[in-house]
Amino acid sequence: MTDAQYEQASKAAKEGGFAGISSYFVSFVGGSDNDADVSKIIAEARAPALTMTSINSLFTLKALFNREYWNAFPAGVRTKAGKRFYADVIAGKFPGIEAGPLTGSNHQTYRRTK
Repeated sequence: MTDAQYEQASKAAKEGGFAGISSYFVSFVGGSDNDADVSKIIAEARAPALTMTSINSLFTLKALFNREYWNAFPAGVRTKAGKRFYADVIAGKFPGIEAGPLTGSNHQTYRRTK
């Protein structure tokens, strides 16, 4: 792979919400890659987090998806996605979303602020 090809693949992976180039490439062959699944969950959470929830109401990452879709991912992928979503919210990658309190079952909640 040339430097130019690497840069192009890096850019495409980043724009696609993938954790890295390997996750991006695995997505082309239909392989199971936890990082690719986590990136998919995070990318697909953006729109519903900003549209499905009411301003100032609390929600969890899980609540943004239908039950069958969410449960199709292994528990480890869902946990990793939750940690990454939290880190992204804290880092300001989801403008208009802030972290809320933990639920009684230790799930992180979020609040839409705009």
